[in-house]
Amino acid sequence: MKLSHGLGMAVGILACFVVGCGDGAPAEPSTEPAQTSAPSTPKAAGPAPLTGQAIEGQKLFEAHCTKCHGDSVGLSAFGTAADVVDYVSENMPRDAPGSLTQGEYFSIVAFDLTAKGVDLHGETLDATNAASLSVR
Repeated sequence: MKLSHGLGMAVGILACFVVGCGDGAPAEPSTEPAQTSAPSTPKAAGPAPLTGQAIEGQKLFEAHCTKCHGDSVGLSAFGTAADVVDYVSENMPRDAPGSLTQGEYFSIVAFDLTAKGVDLHGETLDATNAASLSVR
């Protein structure tokens, strides 16, 4: 399935992380970490062009997330990219939590942020800069 990297896709990516795969039963109470405040990250008028890490993240999203989430996700429960990575690396994919490498989780989040118009300024998203990138 070929996904566009527009806003719809960005919404879909984090649903993969926030909603999780399941059997249709109501979600359990949230165990997400408290939101972290971070400086606003400049957002482009539309999706930024995908580069290395984000292209890899798109492939990983298609392989591990679309089976449950298609293209509907949101970021409202998170403050920074680090919050997202922390949550998804412990809880996703729902059928095999924590089964991806840290680098793969960072790539998926980089893809989502890029699709939402967050300019990563050519940097690779990782533990050194994720806490400074707002997802709102």
